Amino acid sequence: MGQETEEAYVTFLFAYVGVIFVLGVVLGVSAFGKMPEAVDGFVSERLYPFFTPFVGGFLAFSSAYGVIKTRDDPNGG
Repeated sequence: MGQETEEAYVTFLFAYVGVIFVLGVVLGVSAFGKMPEAVDGFVSERLYPFFTPFVGGFLAFSSAYGVIKTRDDPNGG
C-alpha cells in the first residue's frame, strides 16, 4: 500500500469514527428526550436503525486495513 493511499485510508477511518461519535451523542441526547418532537421522531425512525450497520461498516473497513497491512508487511509474522 502506498504512503498516500495509506494516509488517505487512515484519514477516512478517523473521519468514520468521528461520525460514529457524533451519531452516538445524538442518540444519547435523544434517549433523554432533550430534542424537539420532530427531531426525536427522525432519530427514532431513521438514525437508530442505521447506527448498528454503520458501526459494522467501520469494523469491516478497519479489518480490511489490518489484513492489507499484515499482507504487505515485509517482516510478516
